[in-house]
Amino acid sequence: MSKYRLTILTPVHISSGEEYELNYNLLQRDGYTYIFDEFKLVEYFLSQNISIPTNINELKRLIKSKNDEIIDSRLYIRKIESEFLGFEKPMLENISTDGVPIVAGSSLKGSLRTAILDCLNQNLQECSNISRLFKQRKNFKERLINKKDRTPYDNDLAEIFKYLKVTDSIMPLETKIYKTINMKKEKSHQANRENKVEEIANYVEAIKPGQSFEIEIKDTHQNKIFQNLSWICNKFYIPFFAEDQKYYFSKKTDITQTVENASKSVFIINVGRFGGAESKSLNNLRYIKASKAHDKSTTSARTFALESNVADKIYYENSLLPFGWITCERVEKYDNGSKLITIKKLQKIKEERFDAIDSLIKQKKEKEQEAKEKALQRQKELEEEERRRKKEQEEIEARLAAMSPIERKIEELRVKNPGAKITTIILKGLEQGEFTDFDRCEVLHTLKIKMEEANEWKETTEAKKPEKDKKYKCTQEVMNMLKECD
Repeated sequence: MSKYRLTILTPVHISSGEEYELNYNLLQRDGYTYIFDEFKLVEYFLSQNISIPTNINELKRLIKSKNDEIIDSRLYIRKIESEFLGFEKPMLENISTDGVPIVAGSSLKGSLRTAILDCLNQNLQECSNISRLFKQRKNFKERLINKKDRTPYDNDLAEIFKYLKVTDSIMPLETKIYKTINMKKEKSHQANRENKVEEIANYVEAIKPGQSFEIEIKDTHQNKIFQNLSWICNKFYIPFFAEDQKYYFSKKTDITQTVENASKSVFIINVGRFGGAESKSLNNLRYIKASKAHDKSTTSARTFALESNVADKIYYENSLLPFGWITCERVEKYDNGSKLITIKKLQKIKEERFDAIDSLIKQKKEKEQEAKEKALQRQKELEEEERRRKKEQEEIEARLAAMSPIERKIEELRVKNPGAKITTIILKGLEQGEFTDFDRCEVLHTLKIKMEEANEWKETTEAKKPEKDKKYKCTQEVMNMLKECD
């Protein structure tokens, strides 16, 4: 088992196959992009008692309106540094495990495999310990090209590569949002591209350059058939890496120094998407069908990484980085201090995720309890209101039962005419025939009593104009009506 320290030289994007769309499962704030699990967003809305629209555009408007609240819930899978705002296209995610971006061992092994196949194809001495294991050696190149059906060579290759084991990265790696820019290699061809360059651009999450991590590459064959791995990879990849210097507009990485440092213990590989078709195929067998270059073994354009918007939208001078370059250095043993830090970082990330989920669950329970308490309180209020109403009704019924028939009639009219004086109600009732079922004289005597109680009975007046004295005038009218009862 060999331990290697890998260093990211340029952005590395290994696609997970997942896309994230702005104001749906991707939000932005303060120079960061946050990606979310849609199911967690649903749980968040349910915990806040927010109804979820069935229309996708209405849902996006809702998510956009709750941007800061959703981010503050900390339910995001991760937050990613980004200098791009308002994505007009979905963002491609880098592969991750438990929300932590990784460099997959399978991708690393794929890069090693390409270099080894090229070495076998050229029948180089450094690969003889591998080629000797083939059961089928005839027509090697034809079998390598023909992929219509599985061949004996495929079985041979699968048998051989099962001895090469490569682990994933474990250390939490920082990522950033990059814009993919497809550029013509020849500068004379670039000016004709104009706005088309931006039109076909996409957004990807990629692992940032400058980070190092450790993995294991294990040769499990008893004869150690992969012992020339460094030489094989440098033989294949260094020409492509050096060629990138020609088209490598941004000088953030010293390519020359990297090439000079290549040795038996240090080698370079290209990993992931956008690294160029040339570094993913074999010398002398390379044929790129869609290439518009005169030499069909190469491409006329390359995809580069742009880490921030620039004014130059045609040439992107000193702004672009190639994708996928990583150096691998063999080390004697793991850095236990770094390993411990890695474990602690992973634990912290998991704890933060679980804390956010626990917080959501707690909020949901608190809201459910609050809603339950409000419902109980409302039920108590309704029951209290019902008791009060019932008591008032009983009091009214008891009061009515103690009244004479005329008084009950007067009370009935009073309820129909809230705010009116009792004496006015009786007088109007007499005028409107409300008391036809009662003795008129008895009603008039009751009216007189009510007027006396209200201090409205006035048989004499000192007013110069008696007709202006309302109490006197009303009293005279009632007295005249009472004369009928004598």
